[in-house]
Amino acid sequence: MAAVEEKISRRGGRAARTALRAAPIPDADRVIRPGMEGGLYKPLRDADVVRIHRAAL
Repeated sequence: MAAVEEKISRRGGRAARTALRAAPIPDADRVIRPGMEGGLYKPLRDADVVRIHRAAL
């Protein structure tokens, strides 16, 4: 049984990583698409926020 050594080379250097970060995100991968409204997530009611604020003071 012969031992076969596979040379594992590192992929992508600094320039490749920089290019990936600089490239625009495809529309299919974007979390928020143009025209979508944000700021609708409200885990607490307004009354709860006021109650917590008063307790913190």
